[in-house]
Amino acid sequence: DARSQIKENYNDNVIAHMIIDKYLVDGNSFTYLPGNIKFDNLSLEINFVCYSKDLFNELKKKLGNYHIEIKQILSASYMREYFGNNENEKDKKMDIFSMCQKIIDGHNNNEILLVQKTRKNQGFFEKFFNFFS
Repeated sequence: DARSQIKENYNDNVIAHMIIDKYLVDGNSFTYLPGNIKFDNLSLEINFVCYSKDLFNELKKKLGNYHIEIKQILSASYMREYFGNNENEKDKKMDIFSMCQKIIDGHNNNEILLVQKTRKNQGFFEKFFNFFS
């Protein structure tokens, strides 16, 4: 629902990252979701990192002239902030490419990974069997 609200109210932007900053569980604040916990109320404090659709379209157009396709844009400031604040990564000297790969691989457990829905065209028999299963 939060993603839909951003898309609806900031339709000239594209979401690059969705990060859960806090989990509020029955009035208690956590930076991670505790395991095996029962609760009545759960709220999420979500941080959205967005970029301009115009920027994306301009980059896509310019790079398309060289047959380069953009699949994802990552925020360098978000990565530097995340890896600078992460105790496990502070002492490691990392270049921007290593940071990108770790973010793409899901290194931040509080980041919500956005996955495009793919619709597969099904034949008659696949539809028929899926209908009854």
